[in-house]
This record gives sequence, C-alpha cells and structure tokens, in this order.
Amino acid sequence: MGVLRPQDPLIDRIASGRTDLVFDFVSAGQPATFVDAGGATLISWCSYYGDVSAIRFLLSQGERLASLGSNLGLDSAAFHGHWQLCEFLLESGAQANYADPNTGETALPGATVDARDTNGDTPLGWASWYTRPDTVLRKLCYGAFHVREGRKSMEEYLLGEPRKS
Repeated sequence: MGVLRPQDPLIDRIASGRTDLVFDFVSAGQPATFVDAGGATLISWCSYYGDVSAIRFLLSQGERLASLGSNLGLDSAAFHGHWQLCEFLLESGAQANYADPNTGETALPGATVDARDTNGDTPLGWASWYTRPDTVLRKLCYGAFHVREGRKSMEEYLLGEPRKS
C-alpha cells in the first residue's frame, strides 16, 4: 500500500469528491489499494460519493469490495442514498437483510429485521416516506416487506395544518 504526503493535492481532490481522478491516480502508478495518511482508501472515497464506475475500475486493478467493511458497505450506500451503488453491491453479494451482529441494524439505519411500530409499520415503511428513491427501497425489500404502490412523499404529508383533536 502506498501512502502519500498528507498535503498531496490529488488525493485531497479525490477526498473532496473528484472520484473520477482515481483513474489518473492509479494509471500514474499508485496502487488501487492505496491508503491515505488518514487511513482512508480510494474505494472508501468512491463509495462515500457513490461512484460505481470508479469502484469497478479499482476492483479491476486489484482492490476488493470486502475492504468496504461488513456486508460490502451496503449500509453506508443506503444511508447516503446511492441507489446505483446499492444495486451494484446487492448484485455483488451484499445481503439486503443482513443485520449487524452488534446492533441488529440492517442497511436502513435503526432498522431491525422484525421491528414494527404500534401501527404495524416496518422501518422500511417509514423509510419509504423519506427521500430515498423507490429503486433503492425496492432493492432493500425482503420477505413480506414491500413499498406501498400509492406512496406519497413525506413533504406531502407534512404540508398543511395539524389536525385538531
């Protein structure tokens, strides 16, 4: 693994979101498994910004998806709303219903596999009200869980006056 000087401008640009620069960085002789002075890998920056093309390139150059952590980093991709990356990770072997052994959480933050609120709604149902694209939610569905066909955005439910009891 190569380590650059902490102030190297190219790695700073990659870390700031220019993940397209990993192609030039690796082509210039740096390893795809590069770790910066702060301990971050190229693939972790690409994952953070949702750059599937750069991740595919790094994999072709010797990096491994397992370096993204447990369940191939699906939890992080879902948290950041990167639906293309979620799809890629699921196709690559990540498990939508994988529960963290320490917390019981699934790819949806705070969700547990069998959790339901007092109305019988699941964490996935609650998340479907938020801003995640339907494509991500449908990929994360498993078992009896599904995205309600007529769902409306959270904003539509929050506009207007509160009900009087």
